[in-house]
Amino acid sequence: LNLAKTRIFRTHLYKKELRNAVPNDALCIAGNDESRFIFFYYIDKKGWAFGQDIITSDQLNRMISKGAQYLYSDSRLIENNKNIIPYLDSLVMQKGSIKIYRIKRPLIQPS
Repeated sequence: LNLAKTRIFRTHLYKKELRNAVPNDALCIAGNDESRFIFFYYIDKKGWAFGQDIITSDQLNRMISKGAQYLYSDSRLIENNKNIIPYLDSLVMQKGSIKIYRIKRPLIQPS
């Protein structure tokens, strides 16, 4: 299995738990999702997708400004990025390699 198919399988495997982890109407950021749609199909949420382990603090800030409340991530690179860490409020759940974080706007914006 290639990496993208493995990620899709994990999302499918835990779809019920991932769907129920946050409110149905919550806007979310999800990745890695090269298609920009499959992750959201399985978690039954709306929002913004990222791929290839890439999301900047500026992008994250804009998404939060537009209502994003949660981050669904299977990317340890994103979660451990010093510019992204200030946006992670609390871990809501982990299922397999997928972690769900409540996100926030930091008091001091990363540079």
